[in-house]
Amino acid sequence: MSGDGFSDTGMIVFFVTMLVMSGGLLVATCATALFARRHRLLKALGVFLGGGVLGVPVLIAATAVAMYI
Repeated sequence: MSGDGFSDTGMIVFFVTMLVMSGGLLVATCATALFARRHRLLKALGVFLGGGVLGVPVLIAATAVAMYI
């Protein structure tokens, strides 16, 4: 990898991926916090942490794609 950074298209890919991932995670966490019946905070934290862990490979792939576009 070179130190050139992202091209314009690569930045768009990266930002769209970040927005979709963070938006989906935020909606899932808020929905869990609002609509879970018992232990709302613990379930919301679990959804947040689980979504973050599952989102890491997607963000790594998006960064790799953005670097080579």
